[in-house]
Amino acid sequence: MSLYIPPRYLLIDIDNCLVQYDEKYVPYVTQMIVDTVLKLDNEACRVFKGDRDFVAQLADDYYTKYGQSILGFAIEHRFSVSDLSRHYHESLDPDKCVNPTRDDLARLYDFKTWLQGAKRTGLITDYVAFTQSTGVWAQKILFDKCRLHAVFNRNNIISAEIYGHGFKHCDRYPYEVAMKRMGVQKPEECLIVDDSRSVLRFSFDAMRMKTCMVTHNATVADRDRRYLYQTANHIGEVPQCFRALSR
Repeated sequence: MSLYIPPRYLLIDIDNCLVQYDEKYVPYVTQMIVDTVLKLDNEACRVFKGDRDFVAQLADDYYTKYGQSILGFAIEHRFSVSDLSRHYHESLDPDKCVNPTRDDLARLYDFKTWLQGAKRTGLITDYVAFTQSTGVWAQKILFDKCRLHAVFNRNNIISAEIYGHGFKHCDRYPYEVAMKRMGVQKPEECLIVDDSRSVLRFSFDAMRMKTCMVTHNATVADRDRRYLYQTANHIGEVPQCFRALSR
């Protein structure tokens, strides 16, 4: 008898997962992180002496080490992670991060239609937008940019402030909050859709969830396939991945 448990619940990342970010996104948000760190309080300016290049290098190093630059600054320099996250996301301009193409919007429309039908027919029990971002930023991306009003709302957006600004890369609590919101009994019933290797690795190893990486056509390294159930080039391919896992 097979012990395989098919997924019934979806945890869907927003940033660079539902829609691929613009090519200039990384240098732009790096500078926004630098601005946030240097402006957060006077102590930061004294510690870093206004050296933008040094803080930008730290942001890159902390992203590699912790999976989130903000987490690195919080741990290494004892910043308030909630203050860092709030100031950072408030400073971001959505137009400099996400500008869906016609193809992107068509894929999002197909995904939205599938999501509605899958829940209506009982293929899935529930789903949430599961994000490291603040709720305000998540709504800007989901509603203003991705036109997903019909499937997401404040009740099914699990944003950073809801789970105390924990980190999906290394903290069980965000997952526990998301599962409780959906009424999940077994983590194995969940499929997390994300673009982050560290998030997917943690959700597989620590939470026993099924995983789907949105690659945006990037090559998946062999070492990463250990914790990946499925991969999708874009969000429009996720329904096929889900159906394959549900059999």
